Amino acid sequence: MARLVLILWLLCGLNSVAAAQPSDTSATNVEPSSQTMDSADALNTQRLMCALALFVLWMLISSWIDHDSQLWGLRRPFWYWVCLIYGSLSGIVLLMLPVFIAGWLMMLSSVLIPLVLYVRERRGIGPLAPTLPIHKLPFYWLVWGMQQCGLLPTSLRRFVVDPGLPVRILDAHQGGPAWPIGTHQSLNGRTARRILYQAVVRNASDVILYPMEDGVSVRMRIDGILHALETLEPGTGQAVMNIVKVFSGLDVTDKLHVQGGHLQFQIAERVVDARVTTQNTSDGESICLRLLDPARSFNGLSDLGLREPLLARVKQALAQPHGLIVCCGPTGAGKTTTLINALKSLDLDQLHVITVEDPIEYRIPAARQLELSARTGQTFSNVLADVLRQDPDVIMIGEIRDAETAQTAFAAAETGHRVLTSLHANGLAAACGRLMDFGIQPTRLTRTISLILHQRLIRRLCPNCREAYRPDPNWISQLPGQPEASQLKQVKMLMREPRKKPRQCRCHGIGYYGRTGVFEVLELDSDNRDAIARQLESSAGHLSVPHPEQAAPGNQLLKMLATGETSLEEIQRTWNTTLD
Repeated sequence: MARLVLILWLLCGLNSVAAAQPSDTSATNVEPSSQTMDSADALNTQRLMCALALFVLWMLISSWIDHDSQLWGLRRPFWYWVCLIYGSLSGIVLLMLPVFIAGWLMMLSSVLIPLVLYVRERRGIGPLAPTLPIHKLPFYWLVWGMQQCGLLPTSLRRFVVDPGLPVRILDAHQGGPAWPIGTHQSLNGRTARRILYQAVVRNASDVILYPMEDGVSVRMRIDGILHALETLEPGTGQAVMNIVKVFSGLDVTDKLHVQGGHLQFQIAERVVDARVTTQNTSDGESICLRLLDPARSFNGLSDLGLREPLLARVKQALAQPHGLIVCCGPTGAGKTTTLINALKSLDLDQLHVITVEDPIEYRIPAARQLELSARTGQTFSNVLADVLRQDPDVIMIGEIRDAETAQTAFAAAETGHRVLTSLHANGLAAACGRLMDFGIQPTRLTRTISLILHQRLIRRLCPNCREAYRPDPNWISQLPGQPEASQLKQVKMLMREPRKKPRQCRCHGIGYYGRTGVFEVLELDSDNRDAIARQLESSAGHLSVPHPEQAAPGNQLLKMLATGETSLEEIQRTWNTTLD
């Protein structure tokens, strides 16, 4: 209502401005000539057009800010009143100043001030918001408005990108834009693009859509934790799921069988890949998108959180011409990411590298990557037999899942190949025990394995909104592992996520932003192979791993607590089992 009243008030003011004489008449009562009247009418018309153009610009800016702030939760009432107040002030300035051009310029500045302030705040929610320069936004608003009114030719609609949703879904097979029957620019298509845009801006790794009684729930996995985004209406949700299936090359009519596809979309200059899988549930078909964003890739093992002296031990094991390197951890601990970055640290130009994965998550241009296919009956074990005939120097096995794959991997490592693989296990002792369950004898295990790397991912506190507090005196007993007593005495204050969630922060009120790895290493060499084999044969279920100074997991976690990198609650959530 307030905006409607302001619009009516400004229209009346613009009419009065347009009706005003451009120049004062003389004190005498001499009637102006017809030429003077014609010039006055022309000038008044120009003033009216300029004022109306500026007024339309204000309406576009305020409408976009209102829509966008609602979309991203950026203080919509606050920005509503900011646009309203600045619009009122600009109208008053236009009416009060005697010189029209000065009032018009001041009104233009008053209209652009809310835009500049809002864009500055919106940039804080992510590096992509907004991607368009400020001076180009009015042009995109004009073209977008023409398209919404049906005034834009059909041949040009494919080049229009909503400035609030700079997302283009691509054809994964041809690399160009995919435009099936105008779906991209439809209302449901905009909803699908908005979900993808929010997932990238919030650094989500997965997007899950599944039906519920009241609609389709949209959830995102951010830093390993699932967060509810919104619930779509039943019709809109099903349409969005069908759009995702269309762009992924899946059969829209088949809702009973499991399907897998590939989706690509472009934001600015970067292309994001999404692995799409469908699953039939009791409530209907659900869809999961695994996002592989190249901007979130790592440049080396040190970026993952692996620091000295553990980093030197891992590089030393990678430099050996043969042997088996096992990376273990729970699901979602980043084992594949670690293996890929380990491969990147090698001289791939002089090595024949073959990877066997299910599926391929990261592309390595200098390596030959093989993807398993359930349709052809390919498994890790039968593919590895063929890989060994290709004379590889380095083999990466995505995961050891069965005894046959384990036997083949150990045979490859024993015959002079460098083998890297992952294993689902919650510790160093658990990794050795699982390999023994696959039929690997302790003596063969210790003779073949060069290094076992156990890792977990822990969330980092947001540096912008974290808060300090004085911990409970018994907090040391809640810390896993056995950190050094000298370091415990130096910790006086701890950091935690804010109790009052901020709305204007790059973490989006979660309190955490990003993750880092915590590692422990078991290096097998001539000095400890026999001792570790005897421990495994004794079935004690415990390995006495000599950690280097400051490299024990307990000391790593304590250092993160002391520097405010993470919280005690996050450590308890992540390390819920006893460390080896």
